[in-house]
Amino acid sequence: MNSSTEHWSKSDLFVYTLLYCANADFNESIYEEAEIKAKYPTVNYTEIHKIFDQDNDRVRAERILSVAKAHQMDKSDFDELMAFIPTVIKADGHVSPEEEMMLHGLHELLSGL
Repeated sequence: MNSSTEHWSKSDLFVYTLLYCANADFNESIYEEAEIKAKYPTVNYTEIHKIFDQDNDRVRAERILSVAKAHQMDKSDFDELMAFIPTVIKADGHVSPEEEMMLHGLHELLSGL
Protein backbone atom coordinates (compact mmCIF):
# COMPACT_ATOMS: atom_id res chain seq x y z
CA MET A 1 0.00 0.00 0.00
CA ASN A 2 1.09 3.55 -0.69
CA SER A 3 2.13 5.47 2.41
CA SER A 4 0.59 8.66 1.00
CA THR A 5 -2.79 7.49 2.30
CA GLU A 6 -1.51 8.04 5.84
CA HIS A 7 -2.15 11.75 5.28
CA TRP A 8 -5.58 11.42 3.72
CA SER A 9 -8.46 13.39 5.18
CA LYS A 10 -11.82 11.78 5.76
CA SER A 11 -13.02 13.45 2.54
CA ASP A 12 -10.12 11.86 0.65
CA LEU A 13 -11.18 8.47 2.01
CA PHE A 14 -14.76 9.11 0.91
CA VAL A 15 -13.56 10.06 -2.60
CA TYR A 16 -11.52 6.85 -2.86
CA THR A 17 -14.46 4.77 -1.58
CA LEU A 18 -16.87 6.42 -4.00
CA LEU A 19 -14.45 5.74 -6.86
CA TYR A 20 -14.51 2.12 -5.74
CA CYS A 21 -18.28 2.10 -6.06
CA ALA A 22 -18.41 4.03 -9.34
CA ASN A 23 -15.95 1.58 -10.91
CA ALA A 24 -17.74 -1.57 -9.74
CA ASP A 25 -19.09 -2.09 -13.26
CA PHE A 26 -15.69 -1.19 -14.79
CA ASN A 27 -17.20 2.00 -16.21
CA GLU A 28 -16.78 5.22 -14.25
CA SER A 29 -18.99 7.70 -16.06
CA ILE A 30 -18.40 11.43 -16.24
CA TYR A 31 -21.67 11.83 -14.32
CA GLU A 32 -20.47 9.64 -11.46
CA GLU A 33 -17.19 11.53 -11.36
CA ALA A 34 -19.04 14.87 -11.33
CA GLU A 35 -21.18 13.78 -8.36
CA ILE A 36 -18.09 12.75 -6.41
CA LYS A 37 -16.25 15.99 -7.15
CA ALA A 38 -19.28 18.13 -6.32
CA LYS A 39 -19.88 16.50 -2.93
CA TYR A 40 -16.24 16.11 -1.88
CA PRO A 41 -14.08 18.68 -3.65
CA THR A 42 -10.45 17.96 -2.89
CA VAL A 43 -7.19 19.16 -4.36
CA ASN A 44 -5.99 15.55 -4.05
CA TYR A 45 -8.56 14.11 -6.50
CA THR A 46 -6.04 13.35 -9.26
CA GLU A 47 -3.60 11.76 -6.81
CA ILE A 48 -6.38 9.71 -5.20
CA HIS A 49 -7.59 8.54 -8.61
CA LYS A 50 -4.06 7.57 -9.64
CA ILE A 51 -3.65 5.46 -6.49
CA PHE A 52 -7.09 3.93 -7.05
CA ASP A 53 -6.18 3.00 -10.64
CA GLN A 54 -2.99 1.28 -9.48
CA ASP A 55 -4.70 -0.77 -6.74
CA ASN A 56 -6.42 -4.12 -7.18
CA ASP A 57 -9.69 -4.97 -5.41
CA ARG A 58 -8.01 -6.58 -2.41
CA VAL A 59 -5.75 -3.57 -1.86
CA ARG A 60 -8.69 -1.20 -2.33
CA ALA A 61 -10.70 -2.93 0.40
CA GLU A 62 -7.67 -3.01 2.71
CA ARG A 63 -6.95 0.66 2.06
CA ILE A 64 -10.55 1.68 2.77
CA LEU A 65 -10.57 -0.26 6.04
CA SER A 66 -7.15 0.97 7.10
CA VAL A 67 -7.88 4.66 6.53
CA ALA A 68 -11.38 4.35 8.04
CA LYS A 69 -9.88 2.84 11.19
CA ALA A 70 -7.13 5.47 11.30
CA HIS A 71 -9.80 8.19 11.22
CA GLN A 72 -11.88 6.34 13.79
CA MET A 73 -14.83 6.46 11.44
CA ASP A 74 -18.03 6.38 13.46
CA LYS A 75 -21.67 5.58 12.67
CA SER A 76 -22.47 9.10 11.46
CA ASP A 77 -19.50 9.00 9.05
CA PHE A 78 -20.55 5.56 7.85
CA ASP A 79 -24.16 6.73 7.40
CA GLU A 80 -23.06 9.84 5.47
CA LEU A 81 -20.98 7.79 3.06
CA MET A 82 -23.55 5.01 2.60
CA ALA A 83 -26.34 7.55 2.01
CA PHE A 84 -24.40 9.21 -0.82
CA ILE A 85 -23.31 6.06 -2.66
CA PRO A 86 -26.70 5.56 -4.40
CA THR A 87 -26.49 9.13 -5.74
CA VAL A 88 -23.13 8.33 -7.33
CA ILE A 89 -24.01 4.96 -8.81
CA LYS A 90 -27.34 6.27 -10.19
CA ALA A 91 -25.72 9.36 -11.73
CA ASP A 92 -25.26 7.74 -15.14
CA GLY A 93 -28.92 6.75 -15.34
CA HIS A 94 -28.67 3.10 -14.38
CA VAL A 95 -27.42 0.88 -11.59
CA SER A 96 -25.62 -2.26 -12.68
CA PRO A 97 -25.78 -5.55 -10.76
CA GLU A 98 -22.07 -5.09 -10.00
CA GLU A 99 -22.76 -1.69 -8.42
CA GLU A 100 -25.57 -3.16 -6.33
CA MET A 101 -23.24 -5.93 -5.15
CA MET A 102 -20.54 -3.35 -4.36
CA LEU A 103 -22.97 -1.34 -2.26
CA HIS A 104 -23.89 -4.44 -0.26
CA GLY A 105 -20.27 -5.56 0.08
CA LEU A 106 -19.11 -2.14 1.21
CA HIS A 107 -21.88 -2.03 3.78
CA GLU A 108 -20.68 -5.36 5.15
CA LEU A 109 -17.04 -4.25 5.10
CA LEU A 110 -17.61 -0.98 6.94
CA SER A 111 -20.38 -2.00 9.31
CA GLY A 112 -17.81 -3.87 11.39
CA LEU A 113 -15.91 -0.70 12.27
